[in-house]
Parts: sequence; structure tokens; C-alpha cells
Amino acid sequence: MQKETVNPHMSVRWRILAIRSALGLVFALVLGHFFFPDASGGRIAVFAVLLVFSAYILEALRAQRK
Repeated sequence: MQKETVNPHMSVRWRILAIRSALGLVFALVLGHFFFPDASGGRIAVFAVLLVFSAYILEALRAQRK
């Protein structure tokens, strides 16, 4: 049986996505509670997605500048 090779860079990218998602959710909860005390879970989830998306956009812009 042949062993399947795994790209180590891909697992790093998934870890970075997981870390950014967790931090995005935490910061969305904190900022949502601070600025929108009556915000629903859906609004917090959208805010978390926007935070993670903006992290990737800023990373792309920073890499483009180098």
C-alpha cells in the first residue's frame, strides 16, 4: 500500500484559517456586545466572517506591496 503524501503548507494554511476564524468570532462577540448590545447571533456571525475576510484582504495587500 502506497502512503499518501500531504502538502505540509496546506495544513499550515488550514491552521491559520482556524486561528483566524476563532479570533474573528471572539472579537465579533466582544465588539458586537460593545457596539450592538441587542445584536442577534446572525449579525455576530456576519461580523465574524467580515473580520476574517478583511484579515485575508489585508494580508494580500501587504504581500502585494513587498
